[in-house]
Amino acid sequence: MKRKLPIGGVQTFSHLREKYDVYVDKTMFIYEMASRYKAVFLSRPRRFGKSLLCSTIASLFQGQKDLFEGLAISKTDWEWKEYPVIHIDLSSGNFTESNGLSILREKLNFMLKHCAQNHGLNIDFGEHPFLNFTKLITELSGTIDKAVIIIDEYDNPLLNTIDKPEINKDIREELKGFFSVIKQYDAHIQFAFVTGITKFAQVSVFSGFNQPKDISMAADYCDICGITQEELEKNFAPEIDMYASKYGGRENYLNKLREYYNGYFFTEDKKSVYNTYGILNHFDSDAKFVKDVS
Repeated sequence: MKRKLPIGGVQTFSHLREKYDVYVDKTMFIYEMASRYKAVFLSRPRRFGKSLLCSTIASLFQGQKDLFEGLAISKTDWEWKEYPVIHIDLSSGNFTESNGLSILREKLNFMLKHCAQNHGLNIDFGEHPFLNFTKLITELSGTIDKAVIIIDEYDNPLLNTIDKPEINKDIREELKGFFSVIKQYDAHIQFAFVTGITKFAQVSVFSGFNQPKDISMAADYCDICGITQEELEKNFAPEIDMYASKYGGRENYLNKLREYYNGYFFTEDKKSVYNTYGILNHFDSDAKFVKDVS
């Protein structure tokens, strides 16, 4: 009987833990990262599990200890204290029209207002996202605790408008002001985590002092997203055993899996990882090999 794998864009940690049969444990990476650094940036291609990682970090800082039972972090000295989390997801949206800047502002303000409501705050928000961001961070810090900030795919509005220079410039300036708040109000922030596909040096979060630690090519975090060979054989042993005979035995099957899905390197140490979407889709599709995982 096939196990229920998190196929189809499962990006919420609680939903994955409650409804699916497999979770590749990345919680020790989060423990080490959050214990070492105040702010972190991670760049990865799409479909490598960045959004799930963001959701996992959110659940961790929200103190949802029951979701982490049996995972690596449950065996550490993590304090399981609940912090207010500001989760900004910019992975969706079409900003290419002439009103792209307005759409970005509306999206940012909507998420900030939603966060304030979730924490029972009545904040007098205005039209400028960077001011609203400032108000939310300081209000949370003053009434509850220091804020945890998670920004997923910060660069999507920039990549979305890369061929529209005027709109791109306006959006870049808006994001520059928005992200400058993270640096300016460092004393009110417990931890910040930012993901993207690439790194735009002109955006404020990556300029000047107090930059986030960029772990994108750090050897210690090269497999924070994606699946290693060891993780594949440990977590997907039932699937490997189920389909091995179809491809001439276990070793032949593992070699074929490596050839198709294990070719991504995020460190000079040459430790490779499987594309998460590709390998999950392979198992869910009765072990069909598909090269295109874009």
